[in-house]
Amino acid sequence: MFETRSKCSWTGLAGLLSLGILACRPGPEGGDATGDAVEAAPEAHPAQERGPYGVGARTLRFTDSRGKALVVEVWYPAQVPEGASPDPYAPTTLARSAVRDIPADLRGGPYPMVGFSHGFAGIRFQSVYLTEHLASHGIVVVAPDHSRNTFLDLDESAVIDVLVERPGDVTESVDALLREAADPSGWAAGLVQDGPWVAAGHSFGSFTSLVLGGAQLDYRGVEAFCNRSWNIVCGYAYDADVAGVQARMDATITHDPRVIATLPLSPGLWYGFGEHGEGLADAAPALFMAGDRDQILGYNQDARPTFEHHGGPASLATFERGGHYAFSDICDIAAVLTSECQEEAAGFCSLEAAHQASATLATAYIREQFGLGVAGDAALLQADAWEQDALVSLEIKP
Repeated sequence: MFETRSKCSWTGLAGLLSLGILACRPGPEGGDATGDAVEAAPEAHPAQERGPYGVGARTLRFTDSRGKALVVEVWYPAQVPEGASPDPYAPTTLARSAVRDIPADLRGGPYPMVGFSHGFAGIRFQSVYLTEHLASHGIVVVAPDHSRNTFLDLDESAVIDVLVERPGDVTESVDALLREAADPSGWAAGLVQDGPWVAAGHSFGSFTSLVLGGAQLDYRGVEAFCNRSWNIVCGYAYDADVAGVQARMDATITHDPRVIATLPLSPGLWYGFGEHGEGLADAAPALFMAGDRDQILGYNQDARPTFEHHGGPASLATFERGGHYAFSDICDIAAVLTSECQEEAAGFCSLEAAHQASATLATAYIREQFGLGVAGDAALLQADAWEQDALVSLEIKP
C-alpha cells in the first residue's frame, strides 16, 4: 500500500507498541541494518494521558514546488535534555512542553504523520495543546502558516486566493518533511514513513482537511446558501465570481490520495461542497468535533450539517457549551478576542476540560486509523463511552 523504508511495518508496529516492546526487528547481530543497537520503543500510554515521549518543535522555511514561500512547524517525539525548559512560540509568549530543535527520539519510528491546517486568522501553532499531545504519543504533526490568513499578516481581500492555496500548503508541507526524513544525514532521518497520513484542521482548516480527504468542491453552493441565509463566510465570499472561483478550484485543488482520514475541528462550510453538501458524500472517514455554542459559524447551521452530509464513516463529538475556539490555544495567545476565555463565567465550558477530551479522542482516533490502536482506544470511539460524560456526546455514522 505504501513504500517501506525500514524493517518496520505498520501492522507489526501496532502489535509491538501495544505490548510495549521492540518496535523494529533487530538485524542479525542484535542491531539495526548498520549494526547499531536498536533500543526498544517505550510502552504506549492510554490516550487520556500524556504520551511516553518528550516533544520537540522545529520551524521549516522553504520555497515549495509552486514557488510559494512556506513557514511550517513540526512537532515530533524527541530526546528532551534533562532540565530543559519549554520554548515559546515566537512572536508570542505561548509555551507548553516542546523544546525547540532537539534530537528526535527514533525508538518507535518511523512515526505516522498528521497535517494540520489552522483557522481563519489563526497560525500554525494555534492548537499546541493538541499537536504536542499527539507528538508525545509518537504522532508527528506538520502545520504550515497559510500566508495572508494568519493573525500576523491577515489580508481580508485575499480570502479566495487563500481558499485555493490552502490544501497545497498542507500537502507541500507533508512532502517537505518526507524529504527531510529521507535524508540519512538530516535532522529528521527516519522520523516519518512515506505513506498514508491524516488531515486535521480547525474552522477554515477543517474545510481544508475535508478537501484533502476527497470532498468535492462546488462553489455554487456558497452562492445558494448566501441567497437564503447569511453568516460570516458570506461576507467574504458572496460577491466573488462564482464561475471564476470554481474554475480556479478545479484547476488548482486536488485531494491527496494518501489521506486516509480527517479530523475537522469546529467544522462548517458544508455548502462549499454543493448546495446540498453532496460533495461530502465520498470524503475520507472523519471524526468531527464541534461546540454547541459555536458563535462564529454556528453549530446547527454549519457544524452539524457538515457531519450529516458526510457520507461516512464519520463520528461527531459535540462539546456541551463548547465555543468555536474550544479546540485552540487562543486564550493563551489573544484572550481579548473572544469571551470564550472567560469560560463558565460567560456560559462556556472549561477549556482545560475541552482540551483534555478532544486530545484524548484525537489520539485514539488517529492511532486506530493507522492500525496502531492500543487497549482502550477503540472503546473511546464508541458512543457509550461518553454517555455519562457531562461535556461530550458522541454520534457515529457507519
